[in-house]
Amino acid sequence: MQDAAPGNLTNFKMNARAALRLGGAAVYVLLLSALWAGAAIAAPPSRAEQTFEEFWRFFDENYAFFAEKNIDWKLEYERSRPLVNGRTTDEQLFDVLTTMVKPLGDRHVILIRPGAKEFDARRPSRINAEFGGKGQPGAFGQMVNSTLQAQGFAPLKFAGPVAGGKPLFSYSSNARTGYLRFTRTWGQTLGGLPLPVTPGLDTTLETIFREFAGKDGLVIDVRFNEGGFRQIPFAVAGRLTETRFLGHYHQNKNGKGHGEFGELIPSFIEPAKGTRFLKRVMLLTNDQTVSGADEFALVMTQLPNVTLIGERSNGSFSDRYPYVRPKVLPNGWKIHLSNQRYFSPDKVNYEGVGVPVDIEVQNMWADKDGPGDAVLLRALQELPR
Repeated sequence: MQDAAPGNLTNFKMNARAALRLGGAAVYVLLLSALWAGAAIAAPPSRAEQTFEEFWRFFDENYAFFAEKNIDWKLEYERSRPLVNGRTTDEQLFDVLTTMVKPLGDRHVILIRPGAKEFDARRPSRINAEFGGKGQPGAFGQMVNSTLQAQGFAPLKFAGPVAGGKPLFSYSSNARTGYLRFTRTWGQTLGGLPLPVTPGLDTTLETIFREFAGKDGLVIDVRFNEGGFRQIPFAVAGRLTETRFLGHYHQNKNGKGHGEFGELIPSFIEPAKGTRFLKRVMLLTNDQTVSGADEFALVMTQLPNVTLIGERSNGSFSDRYPYVRPKVLPNGWKIHLSNQRYFSPDKVNYEGVGVPVDIEVQNMWADKDGPGDAVLLRALQELPR
C-alpha cells in the first residue's frame, strides 16, 4: 500500500481532531474513512509482469542445470524484475526474458513469440562462425563430398525417410573404407513435430551395412547433426557391437528444488540381429553435433573399436521439455527448457561442454579450397589402407 498524499494527510488530521470531540464510535468511523480515502490501492500486476513471474517460476522449478552453468537464478530475478512494469512493451519484455536465459547456453531453452520471433539460448559455434553458418548442405557439405570423391569413394547413395528435401542417411565406400552420414536423429514428422520412431529403420540399416561388409574401416559422420531421438543412434550403435553394453545414464527433474532429480536410469545398447561392422570405426563430431547426436557420441565412447575425431560435441543432451505442447505463458508466448541430466557410465556429465574427442582436428574455411576436409582426411589416415 502506498503512502497517503500530503493533502489527504491534512484532511486526516482535521477529521481526527473532530472525532475526538464527538466520542469513541465516531472516532473509529472517521479514522477508518480517512485512512481509506488517503491510501492508494495497489494495481493488479500487468500482463507483462504476470508473464515475467510465470517465466521465472517455470524455470526455477523445472530447469536442470543451474548448478552446472553456475547461474544464480534468484539473483537473476532481483536484477531483472525491476525492468518490467505496466508500461513494458512486448519488445522490451522479450529482450528481458532472453537476456535472462542466454547465459544458460542451452540449445533446448526456447522462447517463442507466436507470429513474431523465436529465440534459443544456444552457445556461439566455432564451426558456424568459420563457415558462415553454411554447414550441410552448404559450403561445408560440398567440401566433404569433394573430399570423398577425391579419395576414391563412389557417388553417395541415399536411404531412409526424406524431410526438408534431405534423406536420413547418405553413404558410400571406396576399396577399403565405408562412409555413413546422418544429419538428424529422427526420420519423419507429424504435424510439424519430429517423431521418435522411424518405421523400417532396421531394414534400411541392413541395406547400408551390407555395403560395408568386407571393408577394413568405417567413417561415421555426425557433424552438423541437429539431433532428435535415440532410436536411430541406438540402432546404429547396435550395428557396431557383438555384446550388450551400458551406453549412459539419465535422470529426470522430479521436484521444485534445483537439486531434486529422480534415480539414475541406465540405457543399454543391444547388438543388432543383422549385419554388423566390428572393425575400426572413426566417428566425426563438431560443436553442431547436438542432442540425440550428443547422446550418440556419448554411447560411442564405450566401444573399444571406435575413435572420436574432430571437435567436442555440442553438449545439449536433455529432451526438450515440454515436448509436444510447450508451456504457455500468460501473454500467449511459449517456452521449452531442459529438465534431464545425462551421464556417462562412469557418471560424468558433459552438459554444456560436449563429449570430448580422442583426436582433435578443426575444419577451417581454407580446407574447402585446399587439400579438403581435414577431419575426414585425418580419419582416413587412422584407418587401415
